[in-house]
Amino acid sequence: MLLSLGLFALGFGMAWLNDWRLHDVIWGFWITSLAVGYLMIIGILIHQARHQQRDLGMSIGQVWGGALFLLAFFSFHFGFFHWGHAQFLTAFLDWPPVSEFSLALIPEILARYWPIVLAGLLFRLSNLGKYMKQGFEGLSRKQDVGRAAGDAMMLPYAGVIRLHLAIFGLFAGAMIGLPELLMFALAYAWFFLPFDLSAGKAADRGTQQV
Repeated sequence: MLLSLGLFALGFGMAWLNDWRLHDVIWGFWITSLAVGYLMIIGILIHQARHQQRDLGMSIGQVWGGALFLLAFFSFHFGFFHWGHAQFLTAFLDWPPVSEFSLALIPEILARYWPIVLAGLLFRLSNLGKYMKQGFEGLSRKQDVGRAAGDAMMLPYAGVIRLHLAIFGLFAGAMIGLPELLMFALAYAWFFLPFDLSAGKAADRGTQQV
């Protein structure tokens, strides 16, 4: 909770000090979901592969070949969600001043809103580390490891759900005329709210292993 409060203060403070508008906060959430979520996917696949190789005795080719295949799949799948969000945002926000989203905008968006990305990185990776410790501990079968990794993938996709709801919440608040700072405070509280969709499954598996 203390971590979440600190990250909330960091993100909201940047919005206030820099006089961010609605589009700034929304694009900040978008790049955070994309960058942090993708790093989490890479971390999950590496952890799964190392566990399969070290603890299950699977061959290097089998382990890392499978990891690369899954990375390609999730790169497309996870990226497609954010591409769709970006097209929607470009059409309805006053920045960037183009009619279609371009991948060339990503470095500029990252440079503009890196404080939100940093806050999201600290928050999400702390959740991921906790899940890995609980979810993979004591697993000795390939099926169990695959199931644990599948449950871990809920974490980056939970970020997409948060993004989706935050965007519509901010648009709704703007339509009814809520003060921007109030909208931003509510959005930041939601975005850094400490809930974890996979924590329950990890805890269940840990109990079953005892």
